[in-house]
Amino acid sequence: MMIRGHRPSLVLLSVMSAFTLAITLVSGLFGVVLRTVASEVKTTDISDQLGDRPAIPASPKGPLDILIMGSDTRAGQGRKYGQPGYYATGHSDTTLLVHIYEDRKRVLVVSIPRDTIVRIPECYNSDGDLLGSITSRFNYAFTRGGPGCTIKTVESITGITIEHFAVLDFRGFTSVVNALGGVEVCIPEDVNDNKSKLFIKAGLQTLNGEDSLAYVRTRFGLGDGGDISRISRQQDFLKSMVRKITSSKVLLDPIRLFRTLNEVAKSLTTDPALGSVEQMTALVRSVAGINPAQIRFMTAPISTNPNDRNTVVFSTIEANKLWTALANDQGYEEPIVLSKEQIPDVPVNTVSVTVLNGTTIPGAATEVANRLETEGFKIAGTRNSELSVETSFIRASENQLPQARTLAKALGNDIEIQIQDSRSNDIKLFVGTNKVNVIGFPKIEEKESTWQQPQPTGSDERNPCQIKN
Repeated sequence: MMIRGHRPSLVLLSVMSAFTLAITLVSGLFGVVLRTVASEVKTTDISDQLGDRPAIPASPKGPLDILIMGSDTRAGQGRKYGQPGYYATGHSDTTLLVHIYEDRKRVLVVSIPRDTIVRIPECYNSDGDLLGSITSRFNYAFTRGGPGCTIKTVESITGITIEHFAVLDFRGFTSVVNALGGVEVCIPEDVNDNKSKLFIKAGLQTLNGEDSLAYVRTRFGLGDGGDISRISRQQDFLKSMVRKITSSKVLLDPIRLFRTLNEVAKSLTTDPALGSVEQMTALVRSVAGINPAQIRFMTAPISTNPNDRNTVVFSTIEANKLWTALANDQGYEEPIVLSKEQIPDVPVNTVSVTVLNGTTIPGAATEVANRLETEGFKIAGTRNSELSVETSFIRASENQLPQARTLAKALGNDIEIQIQDSRSNDIKLFVGTNKVNVIGFPKIEEKESTWQQPQPTGSDERNPCQIKN
């Protein structure tokens, strides 16, 4: 599948996939694999652009922050990614901040949206000229001064020192996917996108390298056309890639295992330390005990512009919480975003309900009332209904509608609200033979730690369409 003309962002997934694969390598392969891989990695020294930096220890023991950037340069990659000379210098439309915790049990990967409006600090361009600071979209930092300028921008925003960096191009992404034998993804709907030349059917599909690149780069074939919805799809693709890499079909296939690592290495450009055999070996050994299920992905907290979904800014409070947590090597829990249906119209404890049993089943009203009371509703009483009820319903006066809607939401919204004249302060819930399912509302304070929730990392024979990522 060829990709011509369209300029959506590059997704740098294969570097993190290689990182995950390296974590799973047994120590006996270190010598041969790492030396061969390291010999393929290109390195560049940008220390003169960054100023004085803390020394990087040969055997990293503390927390590590690695910045991964995707370069969409077309230089040397033929016409299939655009016209000759188009983006020959490269842009970075995908940037991942990878935080490896000091305990070496967790990794947090933060996607920084390309269209975030930020202050880019003074940077040197490729000619060595010092350029003044400027307010612009985040991805302009790479265009302006390459990886050095992007690192300085991230550090000025987050207050976090970046120890290492890596840059990957288009060719690296497609080569890694092909080396894996394709990646299985669940396509939510048929895609017919002429701009990215992506045409695939809905359902479970195994995509090759070119189709995968089109899938993670398309903006208009899937989603709302914005970059934020694309980031979510990119992260889902990466999780599927991790499942493939950590499956027995790859780990127990030495040829495929080596080929995957080697393809990543050939398209990588890193700092000299990360690209050295000694540093690479020390890093891989230090993270060898991390369970791939503990590699967590998220997007930096942002606020969108309702008039322009492609222009965003960092959400000041939540973004600062994230940067502070990472700077102090602490965990960070994303705030739960509730849908309109998950938010009660009025506080639950202000809703008084009388539950009536419209069936011949003894205790049907009491059972429902007990569950509602557990959710915080006030139960005014329970009794048998004079009506024989087949389908449950709510009866309330017009001035009780907010309370009635709150009750309906707690019951899954699949219930009728009947309006009646009533002087009673209590809403009436008639329980019918179709029963009543009390769903309730999310309790944010009881949210389980993200680190403890199981993540799909088993055999690649598991169906991604059946897995909630």
